[in-house]
Amino acid sequence: MPIRLNLLAEAQAAEESRRKDPVKRMIWLAALLVTLMLTWSSWLQFKGILAKKEFGRVEAQMKSHGSEFSKVMEEQKKGDEIRQKLTALRQLSESRFLQASLLNALQQTNVDEVQLIHLSAQQTYAANEGTKTHTNSNCVIPGKPPSVTEKILITLVGGDC
Repeated sequence: MPIRLNLLAEAQAAEESRRKDPVKRMIWLAALLVTLMLTWSSWLQFKGILAKKEFGRVEAQMKSHGSEFSKVMEEQKKGDEIRQKLTALRQLSESRFLQASLLNALQQTNVDEVQLIHLSAQQTYAANEGTKTHTNSNCVIPGKPPSVTEKILITLVGGDC
């Protein structure tokens, strides 16, 4: 059997160990991981830019609706004030003293030997200020609407016949 001598065996072994070197594999793995990290970072950056644009769009939309909201709230407040004033006027008209009923009662009442000489009726109104709604540390204290106090003075002067 012939003896074979491989004079390049040493060089081939060095080449084989160089090819199977774990450091080289780790460098390739590290390069792959760095590439993946850069790709992931770029994707996150892109998503951040898109989110920032969306945020700007939503913020502009909210600002445009904010001015409309303040106008609606002002109109609603004015409407509430008008309703309160109308309610107060209705209460005033329902509870005020009417002269016609007094005169009708006097006309239908006859007292013998007494003559009505003078009739005087004075109506005065005192305005009471309302209070606004305010908040203390725990709760909201509702305000009271302004009110009017009516005072009536009737003077009858009569004489005997």
